[in-house]
Amino acid sequence: MISTKNKLCSIIITAYQRDKYIKKTIESVYNQNYRPLECIIIDDGSTDNTETVVKKLIEDLSDNQFILKYHKTENNGACSARNCGFQISTGSFIQNLDSDDILHPHKLSSQIKALNNNHDCQSSVSPLLRFQDTDTLDFQELSNYEIIKSTNNLFKPEFMPSVGLHRREVITKTGLWNKELKRWQDLEYQLRIMQYVNKYVYFHEPMYFFRQHDNGRISDQISTTSGISAGLLTLDSIESIITENNLYKADLRSTIYESYLSIYFTSVLNGSKMYSLISVKKSLLWTPTTRQKLRLKAVFLLTAFFPTKLLRLLLTKLKYINS
Repeated sequence: MISTKNKLCSIIITAYQRDKYIKKTIESVYNQNYRPLECIIIDDGSTDNTETVVKKLIEDLSDNQFILKYHKTENNGACSARNCGFQISTGSFIQNLDSDDILHPHKLSSQIKALNNNHDCQSSVSPLLRFQDTDTLDFQELSNYEIIKSTNNLFKPEFMPSVGLHRREVITKTGLWNKELKRWQDLEYQLRIMQYVNKYVYFHEPMYFFRQHDNGRISDQISTTSGISAGLLTLDSIESIITENNLYKADLRSTIYESYLSIYFTSVLNGSKMYSLISVKKSLLWTPTTRQKLRLKAVFLLTAFFPTKLLRLLLTKLKYINS
């Protein structure tokens, strides 16, 4: 166990209807070989047994260097819950964690040690590994890290701030999560984080394990009209950040292009010509290559003049534009 003379690390877990998974998530925090830890659970209005599970763990996990806090709010969404967790937290380091995911047992100790040895680095990240409920997790031995000068995409190829451990001042400067955004909030937030990260510590082995399941992820609402409009709202906010900070980089352009393109395909399947036209036109503005631009221009014309039902039949053939 790492010395208790270290600075406090706050782990913020946001939960909604997670009685099936949250015990394993909290135990992955408790099993960290770093102390002291402050684990804050923000229950976003769950109506299942999440509260019962967490309160039982508060009784069972006895460690004077491990503080487990539970705070229940009305159902206001993940962004609001994350903001609440940060405002309650007191740690010098901040780790966000979804209530169905798992941390490598050496994640916090390795990343905090690396940051303590590199005072010019503001954050530490690693790849995430996706897993199914039936998978056995393999916690690899962690090798040496490298120091990387920051670019616009700190978490490439994933836009997920939870994979990173951040000094508190990074989150303070970044500000609160945008509660108005209901889709792709991670992408918008990570772009804001990047304004305050000049260098970061990168570990090559996965230390954040992302559970894939069908029990209520935000992806559930992607194919709905509200999900489409929510995606467009977030991308509009992201475009404003890019314009204001002159962040026109190739990898970021590609991400925005692919995001608009995914909305386009969903819009066609959903039968919405209006959203189909908006998204393909926006995608054209962010197309990273000339070849893709030519293909998208043809798609735009098809979208404008063909009936939506016919476009739905052609959709699988149109997907070649992303190749």
